Amino acid sequence: MNRKIFPVLAIAALFLLGGCLQQDGPKIGVVDYNAVYQRSDAVTEAKAYMQKKAESLRTEVNDIQKKVEADNSEENQQAFQQAVSNFQSEMGKENQRLETLLTTAVTDVVEQFRKDNGYAVLLRKASVASYDEAADVTEKVIAELNKHKLDIEQSAETAPTEQPAAEEAAPEAPQAKPETDKAQ
Repeated sequence: MNRKIFPVLAIAALFLLGGCLQQDGPKIGVVDYNAVYQRSDAVTEAKAYMQKKAESLRTEVNDIQKKVEADNSEENQQAFQQAVSNFQSEMGKENQRLETLLTTAVTDVVEQFRKDNGYAVLLRKASVASYDEAADVTEKVIAELNKHKLDIEQSAETAPTEQPAAEEAAPEAPQAKPETDKAQ
């Protein structure tokens, strides 16, 4: 009887050992975010848009500066200061909007890439001490990001706000309140 059990135990041990040896760990990749932000089409478009926007606003400031040089009145000086302030404000708003747009797009693309390609984890290259070059998926992420068209030229003034959603939610609050009054 021992002779019959031994082969069965030996086969079971081989299957268990084989399973342990063949078990693959989680799929891990590395993304160089600096390269993504430097080489993606969206960032190139954003830079060109910002240069165009700055040039347009700078022309406005220069025109008013010429008026100040021709007539150094207080009114022209105030107009010049307003134009400079407007330039700084508009550029700051647009820079923040584009930064948010690009960060969101990169984050979404990286997450979707991770899911679609079966990665358990995608790490930032800057935070990894050492890795096999085969784990670097930066070029694939850039290619995925380049497939997405971002609305770079949508200005901050025309960007949709989340206020309509908040306004839609507002009528629900008064409806819930009378129900709690009845319960008291």
